Amino acid sequence: MLDIHSHILPGIDDGSRTIEESIAVLQELKKQGCTHVVATPHFYAQTTDIADFKVLFNQKFSELSEAIKGMDLPEILPGCEVFFFNAIATCADLDALTLNGSEYLLLELPDKLTAKVLDAIVDLNLNRGYTPIIAHIERYSRSPLYGNLLELVSKDYALAHLNTTSFLCTRTRRDCYALIKHNLITYIASDVHGIKRRPVSFNKAFSKIERKFGTDVKQAFIDNSLALLNDIRK
Repeated sequence: MLDIHSHILPGIDDGSRTIEESIAVLQELKKQGCTHVVATPHFYAQTTDIADFKVLFNQKFSELSEAIKGMDLPEILPGCEVFFFNAIATCADLDALTLNGSEYLLLELPDKLTAKVLDAIVDLNLNRGYTPIIAHIERYSRSPLYGNLLELVSKDYALAHLNTTSFLCTRTRRDCYALIKHNLITYIASDVHGIKRRPVSFNKAFSKIERKFGTDVKQAFIDNSLALLNDIRK
């Protein structure tokens, strides 16, 4: 299984703080069935530029890769979680922010959705050739334009993932179930930030999915992650 969303690089954002914590998280990911994981630290165009971000990213990625060399842990692939910015649809260097240089772009949206945000998602897909993956789409369920966002997903302008931890409380679990019921979710991801801060929760999430929807639906999410892995490793 591939975890498409994780904050496992040490000391780059609000995720793992040390290499030791990163290794502990990777061990837990392996224990819960992950063979591969995309390192997706936050990228905020509002506070840094892509070139500076990539320098820091490559440094932290190399440090962690070297530290786990020879260890039986999930393979790490490069990526990032891009917070929406106004010029994203025309950004010339967006390839540097995708999942392993692929067409897939993990995209975090502002809490307050606007028509400009939704138009940019369509533009990224139709005119730039990217496939946006909306990170933790369940978080936007209180936005007045949430239905419009779901419509974009239903029309294949973007894909969407749910966080495993969203299955652990009643309110967000109901939202997750509704999205799965309407076939709007392609991936389940950990969005892990540490051993105790938003920990790996695949086992708990998949247990609830299996109980609610059956084994085939649970397996479909795992298969979807493996299909993405094949695409981004080409």
